[in-house]
Amino acid sequence: MNFEVIHYQQINSTNSELKEQCQRQNVKEGTVILADFQTAGRGTSGNIWQAEAGKNLLCSILFQPQLEVEHHFGITQFVSLALTDTLQELQVQAQIKWPNDIYVGRQKIAGILIENTLMGSRIQNSVVGIGLNVNQADYGGLPNPVSLHQLKGIETDIRTLLKEVLTHIGHRYQQLIQAKFKAIHQDYLDKLFLLGQPVRYLKGPATLEGVLNRVSESGELEIEDAKGTLHKYLFGEVKLLVADADRRL
Repeated sequence: MNFEVIHYQQINSTNSELKEQCQRQNVKEGTVILADFQTAGRGTSGNIWQAEAGKNLLCSILFQPQLEVEHHFGITQFVSLALTDTLQELQVQAQIKWPNDIYVGRQKIAGILIENTLMGSRIQNSVVGIGLNVNQADYGGLPNPVSLHQLKGIETDIRTLLKEVLTHIGHRYQQLIQAKFKAIHQDYLDKLFLLGQPVRYLKGPATLEGVLNRVSESGELEIEDAKGTLHKYLFGEVKLLVADADRRL
């Protein structure tokens, strides 16, 4: 897959810019919007993505998978795995917190925002935003972030890191378009944070507990309660709690 990087020093949101370009003109698959700083960076569920200027990898990538919508979770999985592959190459052991946050231990090192455009029953465009904490050292009281600099004690060249991320994304994307859904899903489960462990989670105002049983191929989180009842949740219905501070996110 060929990637073409368009670099901005400052932008409102890499995802928003790439989506707007797709609306105005024909944009090639593999187009990458890279920014040093976002004035209105976005995370999942409407959260704000906070990052210091020039210190982190902030980018969005256009895919045109022509994928049946029933396989939409494959996009979440292949991008998440590409980031854990990249970090593993850097000797950082990372896991995926359902659905697509990347964690090292109990600290978040990266987040992903996926916005799909459908044509009929197929995903025509998928704009994938990535925020990876690289050289930032101070997060101003946010509850559980961590960066490569904090983990390794050295600065990382962001452009070089982007090339490594795109290499792994290209490899994982090939799996997706070759319909290797089961292999991708198994790799995702192998990297799933808290799999088989007791978890606490928010469902509306209630805090509930159970054991994280698995995530289905369609992306449903499956949690077994103390009575042995299996509960299935779609993204947005519940929030896994890693620490009490998660309540504030």
